[in-house]
Amino acid sequence: MVREEGCLVCYRPAQAHHLTFVEEDGLRGMRRSGDQYAVPLCDDHHRQLHAHGNEKRWWALQGIDPMAWLEMFKRNRGMSDDSEEDSEEE
Repeated sequence: MVREEGCLVCYRPAQAHHLTFVEEDGLRGMRRSGDQYAVPLCDDHHRQLHAHGNEKRWWALQGIDPMAWLEMFKRNRGMSDDSEEDSEEE
């Protein structure tokens, strides 16, 4: 579970933050994503991110690629889509 991981910025206990830049809607161009795009952030960094407004820029300022973290998290948990791709290629 993502909340069991430490904050991606400071490693403190975290809550799930749903990335807003991965799925588009027709109104604002961004919306809260599903649980498959949730990453751990502590309360302080979660508030900072929302206050900043530009999520992609905020992550860049932190020097963190949340999509790369998600890929690694899924791979470590055995949730990667790689196994499906391998079986399709055979």
